Amino acid sequence: MQGDEGAVYLMLLALGDDVGIELGDGRAIPVNLDPLLSFTLTPGNNILPNSIGFLSSAGEASSPLQLPALPSVQGVDLYATAVTLSQPGVLDFHTVFPRALRFTIQ
Repeated sequence: MQGDEGAVYLMLLALGDDVGIELGDGRAIPVNLDPLLSFTLTPGNNILPNSIGFLSSAGEASSPLQLPALPSVQGVDLYATAVTLSQPGVLDFHTVFPRALRFTIQ
């Protein structure tokens, strides 16, 4: 993300995007606050292990997405987005993507 080089990022994965999380400044994080979101925000979790970190000097970050190969999760829609913080240790959002990316587990 240009302009966010070196910033703290949070990759967010949720089961829905119909409610979102209002930030109180006219912006909203476009995914629901649900158990999957809470789990993927746990550092080193086994689904999105690099969900929290610092953007590179090019403003980039990545994480493997490790979903269990279970028939019960096939066809489930997931919603992904990311945010950056204005400064480490302070919950002050700098960049908030306005829409979540929806994908279906195959």
